Amino acid sequence: MSAQAETSALRLTLPARPEHLMFTRLVLTGLSRSVEIEPEALADLKLAVSEACSYLIRTGAPKEARLAISYELASEEIGVEVALDSVRDLEPGAADQQEADEDDLGLAIIHALADEVEMATDKAGRVSRLSFRKRLVPAAA
Repeated sequence: MSAQAETSALRLTLPARPEHLMFTRLVLTGLSRSVEIEPEALADLKLAVSEACSYLIRTGAPKEARLAISYELASEEIGVEVALDSVRDLEPGAADQQEADEDDLGLAIIHALADEVEMATDKAGRVSRLSFRKRLVPAAA
């Protein structure tokens, strides 16, 4: 006899624009209400989601590009994947030094907040998908 943990999953597809970042955080907040999670862990996850979305938006996504955000919620961890749906339509663009520094800082933040981080690149070597997982610590009663 084996026990399986129940997992919930949700996938959003949104325009790849900064004004939609708050919505990605709100969805995560709503999903997190179905498990016990420390407020600090939830804050970390919301920041990591924002940074992942921002990073992909800054990679040169055209106006019509879409972000696909997948949330996977289990009793012991939350997994998030953020990908550009129209990767083939990415336009080459030279990022200035400030944007490059912001990108490096965004990736560093994600790595610091998540327990596992994976990145996939397109044929041009640009990051087209970021996924991360965070183990949950039950909230104190």
